[in-house]
Amino acid sequence: GATEFRSFGGHDAASASGLVQKVWRTGGKNPRASHKALNGEQVPLDDVFGNGLRWPGDSTGDTKEVANCNCRLDYTRE
Repeated sequence: GATEFRSFGGHDAASASGLVQKVWRTGGKNPRASHKALNGEQVPLDDVFGNGLRWPGDSTGDTKEVANCNCRLDYTRE
């Protein structure tokens, strides 16, 4: 869905810009407990987060983890 396209596009742009880390930012009014627990988690750009997803809305994840996700990513150089 839209969350995955936005996440993937940002990931692609971050890689092209030399950014090397991604940071999970929990969003929405009623986030899943698993997503709330990830808020602020930072991993290398090509790694996965603690829930096994590459980014919010990752189509490779279980539906229960990605459906209606309102989280986003930030990126850093360190």
